[in-house]
Amino acid sequence: DHVNVAIVVHVRMEDLAAASTRENPDSAKAWKRLNTGRPGPVVLSVTIDVQTAEVELFDEPLPKPPGARGSAADRSVVSRAMKMLAASERGVIVAGGGVLHARATKRLVALSEALAVPVIAAWQRPDVFPNDHVNYLGMAGSAAAPTVVQRLVDADVILFVGTRLSEITTEGYTIPGPETRWIHVDVQPRVGRAGLPGPTLSIAADASRFLDSAWSDLRAAALDNEMRSRREARNAADREAYRVASEGEKGTWEGPGVNPGHVFRILRAALPDNATITTDGGSLAGFVARGFPFRRAGTFLGATSGAMGFGLPAAIAASLMDPDRIAVAICGDGGFAMTMNELETAVREGAHPIAIVLDNQRYGSIAAQQLREDHSTASTDLGPIDFAAVARAHGAIGLSVTDDAGFETALREAITSRQPSVIHVAVDRAWRSVDDNPTAAGL
Repeated sequence: DHVNVAIVVHVRMEDLAAASTRENPDSAKAWKRLNTGRPGPVVLSVTIDVQTAEVELFDEPLPKPPGARGSAADRSVVSRAMKMLAASERGVIVAGGGVLHARATKRLVALSEALAVPVIAAWQRPDVFPNDHVNYLGMAGSAAAPTVVQRLVDADVILFVGTRLSEITTEGYTIPGPETRWIHVDVQPRVGRAGLPGPTLSIAADASRFLDSAWSDLRAAALDNEMRSRREARNAADREAYRVASEGEKGTWEGPGVNPGHVFRILRAALPDNATITTDGGSLAGFVARGFPFRRAGTFLGATSGAMGFGLPAAIAASLMDPDRIAVAICGDGGFAMTMNELETAVREGAHPIAIVLDNQRYGSIAAQQLREDHSTASTDLGPIDFAAVARAHGAIGLSVTDDAGFETALREAITSRQPSVIHVAVDRAWRSVDDNPTAAGL
């Protein structure tokens, strides 16, 4: 939920004097943007003559401007928000990347438990709340279980924390609905736009400081135990409905290739809780969104834009950042092929990501859209690539899997090798998404 906003500042030779005294307005603007508001990169474009010029160096650090990230919440508005949530019968919390950025998951769990209010993760933030917790009801957005959208539609109060309310999280800006009261807590709270009216309450604050204030307010408040008990009973029913919708069928797969549902069941059983999962753009990432249970914060990396080619580079970065943790990239054949040359980077730099390539020889998500609209899929068909051979050509380990029985053996070999590894998994060309696949599939 962090928007990558870039401000480009061009510095000319004649601006050096002003810049050296820190009075250049563009430089000041860039520095302020770097330290305030929603996290995102700032690009400083410097011309060649400036790069080779002699300048005066400053020993003291640049001052941090007022209003930097980490701003506190207005206590009176926080109190109003807690009263709204505590009085709700069908309240729900939607938590996004701001909670992860603030390392505030434990505080969010405490708030959810105290109020008996369930949590739904914003799109591509499934690790924001422990997925095995009784109050977790799934992730919003693409490939979400149908129970997730219905629970958001049914909510009488929604507390959005650390999320920018993207088009995907809000189901095309239809959630929250016109009858739902809602609170938006973010470093840059949303104003009414894109067909979505402004919030009932708006709180400009860092997620961790808001949750601290909310917890302090609750400790001094008397909760309505009857209403809390009603929420607990509803949560139990909602959790069970979500579990059933997430797991889907577990029938025996009799088609060609490997059942993707089997892949993700083995992954969850074999990987430690601190393993990092990355996903590429494409429909097969929906299996992660739907039913892979994340138990720790900071264990998922996925592009909110759906950019293809993201999975492998992200897993390489995760492996380099923390070599003691396992990093696994979930990719389709189309997305993996876009950046598979980065295997050379992994080998050269000593990273040890595991890339699982689910190969249906097509751009599956695009093909699914074409089929829904009765169009030809000729432009989305892909030819066969031996991705295991590609891995070996780069100096990595390459393994091929053509049936369910072979996947666990290949995964464990990749884990124990501590080397960059590619597991090429052949799947039926009919597989396109977690909801649009052959009979007896599912997680």
